[in-house]
Amino acid sequence: MPAMWLISGLLSFWVMPLPLLVALLVGASVCATDPVIASSIVTGGVAKKNLPGGFRHLLSSESGANDGLAYPLVFLPILLLSTTTGNVWGEWVLKVWLWEVGGSIVIGALLGWLSGRALKWAEARQYVDQPSFLSVTLSLTILVLGVGKLFGTDSILAVFAAGLFFDQVVGGKERSEENNVQEAVNMFFTIPVFVLFGLIAPWAEWLALGWPGLALITLILLLRRLPVILLLRPMLEPVREWRIALMMGWFGPIGVSALFYAALSSRHTGNHDIWIVSSLVVFASIIMHGVTAAPLAKRYGRIADSGHDY
Repeated sequence: MPAMWLISGLLSFWVMPLPLLVALLVGASVCATDPVIASSIVTGGVAKKNLPGGFRHLLSSESGANDGLAYPLVFLPILLLSTTTGNVWGEWVLKVWLWEVGGSIVIGALLGWLSGRALKWAEARQYVDQPSFLSVTLSLTILVLGVGKLFGTDSILAVFAAGLFFDQVVGGKERSEENNVQEAVNMFFTIPVFVLFGLIAPWAEWLALGWPGLALITLILLLRRLPVILLLRPMLEPVREWRIALMMGWFGPIGVSALFYAALSSRHTGNHDIWIVSSLVVFASIIMHGVTAAPLAKRYGRIADSGHDY
């Protein structure tokens, strides 16, 4: 995650160019992989038929964790730009890392574990009839978001932790039966966000960026993940094969969380360039990763079935 942040930030600083801290804010906003868009290559018939399970689970875990761990990377440049007391690093470590990040993990883990235990207890005593994991997980998500917001923690990371601990307690076999419904609900809640994004997108400002804007989105989409994945390839069992490592290096869609972080950064700093550049990268990622997800998965499956190693 920090490497992807630095790569994206330095590319923004070099290509646009933006002031270094502003560029690092752009890099922090777009470094995380969006878990909802990533589900297009993690779940569904095409993914299950063509892609290894280890790769799909790794991408799903990485996208969920990075979605929340981008939070401290966003707030470091914000604090450096807006704080004049000289205690930036202390506030970043104590408030952002220990409380907002660490507290979110504790809150999410506790609520996820308690919810899972409560569901298992109710099922064992037949207090629930045909439990729906869709309604349970949706209720848990809303609860964790509310509690996280109430305590001033990183709610996105708290939801990831809650889901992780809930799954450890309950298990996944029942949820797999509602997998298609869960995917449909994800899309139901996500599509309106992108409709609104299309309505408020700064089209004129994007066009005004000209060739530097086009160069930036090309370099970020190509280089934000690939060098990091290739360096980590020997240590990551699911991506040691070259073809799947290249797939992992390419497919890191940028989505809703990036829009949230870009809007947050722009509001805290008063710099509208952060929103313009970050939203352009999100737009390009949605188009490119959305178009290439299924074809690349099918191509990998055909090559794997043929037994060729290219």
